[in-house]
Amino acid sequence: MAIGAGLQLLATLDGRPWLEFGRSSNPLREELAVEPFAAEDREVPIPDAPGLGVSLDTDAIDRYRA
Repeated sequence: MAIGAGLQLLATLDGRPWLEFGRSSNPLREELAVEPFAAEDREVPIPDAPGLGVSLDTDAIDRYRA
């Protein structure tokens, strides 16, 4: 969610601002998002779905629920 929010904020800024986030394996991050964020030629596409553009996997949320 935080990456999606950051991307939406950066979309409002002039130029080509940077978004820095970890690219190492992170099962929680990779499983929660239906479509995980991935860099394409060193750029991360800004989601264009409603809201933050992020859909969450409710089954994964249930697995991680404490």
